[in-house]
Amino acid sequence: VRAAGVFDARVVVHVFVEAVVAALPEDALRDAVTTAWPERAIGRALVVLAVDVVVAVVALFGAVDGVVAAVRTELALVGGTDFVGSAVLEELLRRGHAVTALARNTGKYAAREGQSVVEADALDATQVGKAVAGHDAVIDAYNPGWTEPQIHDLFLRGTEAILDGLQASGVERVLVVGGAGSLYVAPGLQLIDKPEFPAASKQ
Repeated sequence: VRAAGVFDARVVVHVFVEAVVAALPEDALRDAVTTAWPERAIGRALVVLAVDVVVAVVALFGAVDGVVAAVRTELALVGGTDFVGSAVLEELLRRGHAVTALARNTGKYAAREGQSVVEADALDATQVGKAVAGHDAVIDAYNPGWTEPQIHDLFLRGTEAILDGLQASGVERVLVVGGAGSLYVAPGLQLIDKPEFPAASKQ
């Protein structure tokens, strides 16, 4: 990518995602959305992949004189106490990166080396922008909570506020961690549109 002179993070993420999707059988993708992740190795693999993408993009575009070296990145994480977000947090800290976790309730986080916590509401673009400013990249794993009655509307509001906050902050690199339903399993066909996709998961 660097040799070709293509310096667009979206290209790098696309390459990573296409590579992993091509390597997975279709039934594995279906299992990822119909079975609890702790019981499936694919869940762990996708979390590690997500972290790989962020670190690779930051290293690639932050390299000096074209040399990509191991770096300790400064990352901001939204949704670090949620199911997927907590796994991403663990992987980032395990690799020695500095993580700033955004939270409405900072008491949800125990003190840990390499982790700092700032109070910020994911539904407030101004708060998000101030909290993430100055970071190398942001990971958005926002989820209002599976038991939240208004999960659909809050998810849309939160995602819009987070992206608006990022734009205002000047941070140029963001990875949104979402479900497998948006993956294309055939030309023009997303997993969520297949007949066997659980109807309850489509909302």
